[in-house]
Amino acid sequence: MFFRGTLYRFSGLEKFVKLFAEYLSNDPETCLLIVGSGEAESLIRETISRHNLGQQVILTQFVSYDELVGHICLADVSINTFIPSLVTHCVLPGRVLQSMACGIPVVSTPLQGMMNYSQGTDTVIYRALDETFVEAVSVLLSDTARRKKLGVAGRDLVISKGSWQDFVHGFSALATNLVTSK
Repeated sequence: MFFRGTLYRFSGLEKFVKLFAEYLSNDPETCLLIVGSGEAESLIRETISRHNLGQQVILTQFVSYDELVGHICLADVSINTFIPSLVTHCVLPGRVLQSMACGIPVVSTPLQGMMNYSQGTDTVIYRALDETFVEAVSVLLSDTARRKKLGVAGRDLVISKGSWQDFVHGFSALATNLVTSK
């Protein structure tokens, strides 16, 4: 599994590690790679230690964009564990788009920005950050055909949406319209 990004308090990773600890204990071949740092890093490290998961949950600092694709492609599943809130609800996390562009299937909390992006497609599995999230990840880890199908669909979606420059231009226009309408 893979997560990349700033480790905010609302990233939900500490909770995910707690929820996923039993699964990891029962499957020593499964690992979670977390690439990033931030305010919640020490709390996440404490949770990893408390559940004796140091061999399976690897927390490393940010890597260069040149190295990032190699890290993403190590994963069978990418996770986005943001806790839905006013701050996170409208975001479209770049980490999710990067994973999708690499053909890695994503399990994410239901953030409105993400759901709008993937609306009408079978590209991202959305679950609350609870046992259903863990179940979705574990089922996906055991179903190679489903992972491949979601990965291809996610990659196709990212390609269909255009380039990053197109996305930035569209977002900029949306923000400008929002500001001028107030």
